[in-house]
Amino acid sequence: MNSEQSTTNAKSRLAAVLLAFFLGSLGIHNFFLGFWGRGLTQLICTIVGIPLSFIIIGIPLLSAVGLWVFIEFILLIASVIKVDASGRPLTWGGS
Repeated sequence: MNSEQSTTNAKSRLAAVLLAFFLGSLGIHNFFLGFWGRGLTQLICTIVGIPLSFIIIGIPLLSAVGLWVFIEFILLIASVIKVDASGRPLTWGGS
């Protein structure tokens, strides 16, 4: 695989960061990166946690998801997460 192919197949780190920031609790950034298990877990925890938060039980669940998303957001910004689930590199954009 040459460098032209690897940049063509690269995923946008900026898109993942923005998805994590705005839709992180729904796991959308993980779906974008191909981590379906993580994304589905975050989505389910959020969907279950919102109605349960009215009887206090969901607050720890939503807090855990919020912390999880915040950590992933920081890891994406700091370039600790370097590839998506398929092994494609994450790039800030450009070539």
